[in-house]
Amino acid sequence: MENNKEPSGEVFIKLDELKASLDPKKVKSLNIQLFERAIRRAVALQEECDACKNFLPGAAGVIDEMLTQVKEDKVKYKEYQIFYKHLISHMQQTHKLVSEGSYLGMWISLGLAIGLSFGTMISNISLGIPIGLVMGVAIGTSMDADAKKKGRII
Repeated sequence: MENNKEPSGEVFIKLDELKASLDPKKVKSLNIQLFERAIRRAVALQEECDACKNFLPGAAGVIDEMLTQVKEDKVKYKEYQIFYKHLISHMQQTHKLVSEGSYLGMWISLGLAIGLSFGTMISNISLGIPIGLVMGVAIGTSMDADAKKKGRII
């Protein structure tokens, strides 16, 4: 039987080939970097999680199909997006991993809502919003730093 690391290496080679063949804006809009990090996490977790082990052949298939479509100039990203969402969702729900900046985004919006409420209470909305924004940024940044420190970032 072949080594488990070998097929995963193939996935990363194909992924690099896909990144090279796509427009840089498309690579960014498809979140290929996050997809690559999630696959690397799946490789690291494949010994303890059967679902992660099963993601590797699926990732290879999706990447192969996209490479074929890029060569034919008929790229459809729907299958990639479905697989991507499923992989990221699995990482978040099963392994309690978060994407970079997720706490910051969540706490900025909560901080703005709290600041708006606070500003309404003191009859000065223009003062409440920046206070809420600062609170949200501070809490979100600290939670993101904590997640990174604990190795919970995808």
